[in-house]
Amino acid sequence: MLHNKAAVAAQAGRLVEAKALLREALTLSPQNVSILVDIARVCADRRDHDTAILMTRRALRLAPDEPNALMMLAESLRQTDRFAEALEYYQRLEIIAPHTGMLDHCMAIALTALHRYDEAGEHFQAAIVRSQHALLTKWEHSHYLLRLGQWAEGWDGYAARFDAGEFSNVRRYDFGLPDWQGEPLAGKTLFIHAEQGLGDQLMFASIIPELQREGANIILASSFELVDVFSDSFPTVPVYGILRQPDADRWIHALPKIDYQIPIGNLAVIRRRTDESFTRQRYVKTNPERVGRMQNYLNQVAPQWDNRERYPLRVGLMWASNPALFDWHAARRGRRKTIPADLLGRLGAIQDALFVSVQSRQSGNQAAHVPRMDIIDCSETLNTIADTAALMEHLDVIVTVDTSVAHLAGAMGKPTLLMLAQDADWRWMIDRKDSIWYENMTLFRQKTEGDWSNVIDDVGRHLRNMLQAKTEIPVLRGENRAVKGRGRGVQHAN
Repeated sequence: MLHNKAAVAAQAGRLVEAKALLREALTLSPQNVSILVDIARVCADRRDHDTAILMTRRALRLAPDEPNALMMLAESLRQTDRFAEALEYYQRLEIIAPHTGMLDHCMAIALTALHRYDEAGEHFQAAIVRSQHALLTKWEHSHYLLRLGQWAEGWDGYAARFDAGEFSNVRRYDFGLPDWQGEPLAGKTLFIHAEQGLGDQLMFASIIPELQREGANIILASSFELVDVFSDSFPTVPVYGILRQPDADRWIHALPKIDYQIPIGNLAVIRRRTDESFTRQRYVKTNPERVGRMQNYLNQVAPQWDNRERYPLRVGLMWASNPALFDWHAARRGRRKTIPADLLGRLGAIQDALFVSVQSRQSGNQAAHVPRMDIIDCSETLNTIADTAALMEHLDVIVTVDTSVAHLAGAMGKPTLLMLAQDADWRWMIDRKDSIWYENMTLFRQKTEGDWSNVIDDVGRHLRNMLQAKTEIPVLRGENRAVKGRGRGVQHAN
């Protein structure tokens, strides 16, 4: 009876009540495998994967081949990025109950994370054939294809992301306007509207300049945080802030006649279908007044700022991704991308560089945790993303994890050293050392998941090479020797 009541509560979304009822039922039947699995399922739904793992392991001690317990354990391990362990249980399940729902789909995701791409492709195809949540599989499969650079097929799957409903974290606004599907745009008005995160919007905005060159009139609705950035970058484009559709309902009817609409991600579906179609040029620009104010601020907080003889290299640092406190999946991805601030101390030996934090107020004070480095913390003055862009105009190179700052730096054409987790996002592809999206970006990848040491060391070597290139003095005509290195720590040639 308690078990049945718990099932009703869980179905209604009353997970706390369901868990309490299941716990009570378990005291009456402590070896009931079904109850243990249901407790794990409720805990997983509440993002308590640690308890889910413990409950499923307990169930498997009683019934080692219980399919539901194996699947639940594998999923909780995958959701906590323990992909190799998860795969072991998927493979056991593949032998015991090969037709378990979503098994091929989940195995494909785990295999992709483990860089076993051929096997992942086979399981994606099997999942599609078996129609196991076909729309969600199509969405995940598109990321796999895009990671491999199979643009045309990958974008076709990506275009179906809105159809995955509750299984996708992507939402589309519907303005009742005709969708643009690639028709000529000369003299036409195209309404481009936001979706996904700030980095996605910055990345896909790279396509806007080419549409303008073709004679399109653009109206852009972005996240509020990007309005200033896009207004500075596209001065002839009306830019509006949008968080949800009612935001647009207040102003969309006052706009000129709109011929077409498109979610910003679909620009790539239409215009980035081959390697050759990617145009890696600067397209984000900054406001001169804001840049000037940032110069004044830097002179105040760092009197040595203008001493280029002593500090020839100015380095921006971004080590923490958005904590995303209200989105569990985004927070999980953020933790995987974030580098503990104290590890940056490895860069402290580069004495001829000025290091500047481009972290926001949320995590700027973490600069205090970096040993043996005097990092200039600017977080108190970074009120907007446009402020961050203005700060970066004064920097020679940006060292960053995979966050919106990486896209901002890339879109500004700044030399960017991007530090990536081993299971990096699809847009950085496989084993590339450059980015197909941004011209001046160099990628540094973890060799082992969770271990950033090789990344920090490789970045350090790259910065030293940049520093040496900046401090070299060319040989003067008629002289027999060159003097190298004005900076401390670089030896002079005799």
